[in-house]
Amino acid sequence: MSTSTFSSAAPANSWTPVVAGANFSRFALQVASNDAVAVAIATAQPAIDSDDFMILRLGSDKSLLEDLAATDNVYVRGVQSASKVRGYKVGR
Repeated sequence: MSTSTFSSAAPANSWTPVVAGANFSRFALQVASNDAVAVAIATAQPAIDSDDFMILRLGSDKSLLEDLAATDNVYVRGVQSASKVRGYKVGR
């Protein structure tokens, strides 16, 4: 198992995949800007208007650490404007 850090943009108008469960079994994610980030864990990319997500933001819940099923993926998007996330992922 290898562990690697990463960063990713989180545009407000689309979900961006950041961790693929087929390749990674565990991940940590934190918001890396002042703008809130929506985080979805799902088998497929959510619809842009989906309410099935968690919110990370500075001054509140700003990080997330989870195990990930091989069939799940992690997606991010800015809530009101573009944002950024950082994290690490652990290989299967």
